[in-house]
Amino acid sequence: MLDLQDDWDGDGSPGYAPETWELACRFLWNSARSLWKKRHVAAPAPAVLEGPGGSIDIYWKLTDTTLLVNVPVNVSEKATYFLRRADGSEIMGSVNTSGENSRLLRWLVP
Repeated sequence: MLDLQDDWDGDGSPGYAPETWELACRFLWNSARSLWKKRHVAAPAPAVLEGPGGSIDIYWKLTDTTLLVNVPVNVSEKATYFLRRADGSEIMGSVNTSGENSRLLRWLVP
């Protein structure tokens, strides 16, 4: 992802900054570590994808739950999330990327 240059998709999208990648990795690591410490449960592995405008998407698709977290380019902004369950219920919101966010991952584990 970090090798992608500006306009990598032919639609003018910017390349991906190392700082955004590091923020996404740190957010994921801190959240997974917190889930392990609190519940002794390993977080399922997500897909890490190119998000819009140089942001990074962290995406989980499980049997009954889908969770998308978008990590912004600007480290001072909050990440946004969207969760959808098989029953059709949805939850949207934002979280601080600098802290632990095991509550998001708790929605993915029994």
